[in-house]
Amino acid sequence: QLVRSIAAPGEEPIYTFEPEVVGKLPISEETLDVLREGLWQVVNSSSGTANWRFRQLDIPIFGKTGTAEDHPRLPHAWFIGFTNAKSEELPDIAIAVVLDNRGEGSEWAAPIFRRVVEVYFHSQIDTLYPWESAIGLTSTPEPTITPTPAAHVVQAGESIASIALVYGVPIDDILVMNGIENPDVLSVGQDLIIPLGGLPDLTPTLEGSQEDFIQEGTPEP
Repeated sequence: QLVRSIAAPGEEPIYTFEPEVVGKLPISEETLDVLREGLWQVVNSSSGTANWRFRQLDIPIFGKTGTAEDHPRLPHAWFIGFTNAKSEELPDIAIAVVLDNRGEGSEWAAPIFRRVVEVYFHSQIDTLYPWESAIGLTSTPEPTITPTPAAHVVQAGESIASIALVYGVPIDDILVMNGIENPDVLSVGQDLIIPLGGLPDLTPTLEGSQEDFIQEGTPEP
């Protein structure tokens, strides 16, 4: 099955394809079990030809390396296999990687297979292969939290410490954001700006309308 569904970006599918059995290989279950075991050992046995390429990958892989000679040029590299994650969100996939005149299958095709699996299941790249860095690829950066100031009106019994605890921000950030020198001096009804996500480069004030800020109110502790 090559196509799972048809949908516009961000919308529900208008058509979903269901797997359809169109034939069955004339191979016994016993023979299939032997083949699966061999494919598993290629990736997971310490002596497997692709074992060194799939270490610490948390997705179960069955696969086979291949190198086809093409003298006097470099051999063709290939790796073919499938995942066995049994995920409820994503169906398992089969992948075939073939690289003309590139080199050994375990050296070139297997890493590309692994990269497809990582991106498909985890949507990110943690480490780069040297040849990826050479062509300018970068790893997936950690998400950057954008500072988002929120308005808060001081209620009876509240302190800077209790407000900081509720919002999960440092006390010092609230003091700096609001120009407060003495944290013990706080009035009921006083307007505060809560620097969610950290202090922005420019410290705004509450002069003018509070509509310029996100009105969070008083969150539940």
